[in-house]
Amino acid sequence: IDKELVEFAMSIKGEYKIRGAVSKYILKDVASNYLPKRIVHRPKVSFGMPIRAWVSDELRDYIDDVLSFENIKKRGIFDPQYVRQIIREDRQGKADNAYRIYQFLTLELWFRRYIDHETITAKF
Repeated sequence: IDKELVEFAMSIKGEYKIRGAVSKYILKDVASNYLPKRIVHRPKVSFGMPIRAWVSDELRDYIDDVLSFENIKKRGIFDPQYVRQIIREDRQGKADNAYRIYQFLTLELWFRRYIDHETITAKF
């Protein structure tokens, strides 16, 4: 985020940011001049991450490397046979373990970055 934009946003008085139960008041006030009310005042919508696609396609080789039997055994926290089993079951279509695999992946990368002090490079 641009530093000047953040400074500007911080300089706006609170009464313009929130008015009653309306958050982002000033933004919605300006937007209402250009957009239909149904768009401006619609509820927040979350978005999901494509974890299934990442695990089964884009990150497949990376997962095999990071969550290899040897790496999991070396870390000494999880049973490497179990981790490899959930990956195998996921790939064979026996179970949907994509989210669990992604959790193991991010945890291992966290350990590498903050415990082992390794530099982690993005793979996608």
